[in-house]
Amino acid sequence: MKKLLIVFKLGFIVIAMSGLLACAKTNEEPLELRRIMQGMQHNMQEIELGISKKDWELVSQNALSIASHPAPPFLEKLRVLAYINTELGAFKKLDKNTHDTAKELGELVLMDDKRKVEAIFLQLKDSCEQCHQEFRTEFQAYFYE
Repeated sequence: MKKLLIVFKLGFIVIAMSGLLACAKTNEEPLELRRIMQGMQHNMQEIELGISKKDWELVSQNALSIASHPAPPFLEKLRVLAYINTELGAFKKLDKNTHDTAKELGELVLMDDKRKVEAIFLQLKDSCEQCHQEFRTEFQAYFYE
């Protein structure tokens, strides 16, 4: 079992390194992750609009879009994970919190429990902000400057 774990770890390192070599740092093209994040920013704006108009279908649709946002392409994901490195646990925790909160919001409005909608939306905004505060500045500096 230990040998299998070691082989798995070595395999992951080799794949990660080959991904890094194949996708050398470039300032020419933004990462697909940027497009994904811009999409989620749009979803957040639509949720806010939906809440103000009491358009619960709009709120649900956009919250569930955030909860099921696409992942970056495999090699890009490897680059990001390699960069995050020792902070992977914190990153995954924040990502899971955002996913779970968005899913809860999307399902909550469909169950006609509107009393909690604004509170859950504030939790979702806070979750996004925590991740941005933790990773955004250094991430952008590394990948885009």
